[in-house]
Amino acid sequence: MAFSLAIMVAICVLVGEAIINERHDALRRARVDAANISAGFEEQIRTSFEAAANAAVETKREFERSEGRFEIEKARPAPAYGAPSIDISVTDADGNVVSTTVPSGPGATSVADRDYFRVQKRGDADLYIGSPIQGRLSQRTVIPLSLRLERNGQFAGVVVTSLTPSLLTTLHRKFHLGETTAINLIRSDGVRLARYTKSGGLDTSVPPLSPATLKSLKNLADMPSGFLVGDGSPDGIVRIQHLRKFPDLPLVIVSGVGRDEVLAPARRQELTFIGLGLAALCLPFFMAIMLNREINRRVAQESALDRESDKVRMEHAALLSISEELANERVKLRRTNAELVAAKRRAEQANEAKSAFLANMSHELRTPLNAILGFSEIIRDKMIGTDIDRYASYAADIHQSGTHLLTIVNDILDVTRIESGKLELHEDKINLDTLIHRSLLAVQGQALAGSVLLAAPARNLGVVIHGDKGKLKQILVNLLSNAIKFTAQGGRIVISAMPEWDGGLCIKIRDTGIGMSGDEIRQALELFRQVETGLSRRYEGAGLGLPLAVRLTELHGGTLTIDSTPGEGTEVSIRFPAKRVVFDKRVSKQRFAETVPFKVAS
Repeated sequence: MAFSLAIMVAICVLVGEAIINERHDALRRARVDAANISAGFEEQIRTSFEAAANAAVETKREFERSEGRFEIEKARPAPAYGAPSIDISVTDADGNVVSTTVPSGPGATSVADRDYFRVQKRGDADLYIGSPIQGRLSQRTVIPLSLRLERNGQFAGVVVTSLTPSLLTTLHRKFHLGETTAINLIRSDGVRLARYTKSGGLDTSVPPLSPATLKSLKNLADMPSGFLVGDGSPDGIVRIQHLRKFPDLPLVIVSGVGRDEVLAPARRQELTFIGLGLAALCLPFFMAIMLNREINRRVAQESALDRESDKVRMEHAALLSISEELANERVKLRRTNAELVAAKRRAEQANEAKSAFLANMSHELRTPLNAILGFSEIIRDKMIGTDIDRYASYAADIHQSGTHLLTIVNDILDVTRIESGKLELHEDKINLDTLIHRSLLAVQGQALAGSVLLAAPARNLGVVIHGDKGKLKQILVNLLSNAIKFTAQGGRIVISAMPEWDGGLCIKIRDTGIGMSGDEIRQALELFRQVETGLSRRYEGAGLGLPLAVRLTELHGGTLTIDSTPGEGTEVSIRFPAKRVVFDKRVSKQRFAETVPFKVAS
């Protein structure tokens, strides 16, 4: 059915296309016929009007050269071969006919009331073509062409040449014109001079033009010809009209071919196409019926086979269902096994991390506790007698070990509060100079012990940071302590600050230590982990300083990045957003680039 429907649609499309093409061809031929008619009639009419205009011009020239009585027969030019015979009349300044070629003679005829006489008397036109009128001398309908006559610069009368409208349509005898073909001679200002149809003959009643025709005449101002389709004719017939403008005369010829007459053969051809199309449509329809019967027969046979095979299909479906269930169970079992393996791996990693953490913490806690217990036992038992200075030195060692132990405990507590989201910042306005100076004071003993040089930015940077004073100092102290720890004797550590392009602040700590690779940086950022290197470290650690600095920086809305090269050193950059930083505009950027050695107290 779908195939038959497609064939029927294709047939309908082809028939429709043939009908449309036939109509278009008929209309195109009608345009060509109308244009040919206009061209042929334009040639004949132009010849007649040019002959009349030349006769008027020659008569005017002879009249204005004559000084006495003017004889029109002597001034009348000989007609050209094939040109029509033209009547010529001359009037005086009052409109009285004083000379004429009309056989009836001038008599006492006056044309002062004619429109062409009034136009020439006013001097409104050179050659004026008037509307068809009933001639008072010839007693027949004529189209007047007039010229103004002057003597000594004064109006002296009018010369009039008369054309019979029937001369304008003699060419129809050489053309095969349709019953509804119409030919119109129209003045450029829209006045109809003559109209000819095969059924009605010559018509000089000059009915008004339709608005569509007048509009087309205006559009011909810059074009020699054009087409118009409409029912603006007096008889109400819709015609395909061709408008052709005369090159040297204010005239337009309009030839129209009746649209219904043109389309009549196309309509007969359309009926033929429709009949053939209907016949062609019946063929796929009957083919569809026969195919449908054959399909129904085969479907009935296959239905019987289907009923026999239903049991087999049902049993096969049951087997497939059981197989799918088994497959699903196998998938679930593999997923469960994978989850168990992953859980086991996580548990082993957690156990290893726990063991490493406990081993590291036991070492980190046992070292200061041993020092505290050992020195306190010496002081308690007065094992060195009454040497007060030695006891004071042991008490200082006890205080240092206790401070180190307290730092480890505080770091663990801070990490725990950060991980649980319970660490709160106590924000205040902090001077950057003071923050850096106090951080360097906190690590100056460690730097002095390791023979490491410290360098800081010049004072009076004019920068204020909004944040937690203790946490910011803790960030810098942890980073400086790590830098000192991994820098050999004679090394150098520089802390600097620089405004960012977006209004933020960047604090950098650069050391000349052992450096780290990318994997070692990732390991150092993990909690309770330390990078194992071949260089013997002078200070042990719990592996909390760098991860804690990262988390405290993030709590302030900033970022901490590490750029390091093994064997060359490490640079840690701490960036704070613009909303937490206030700069003194009076301080130039050059001040930030300057660094000076930090004086370590002796």
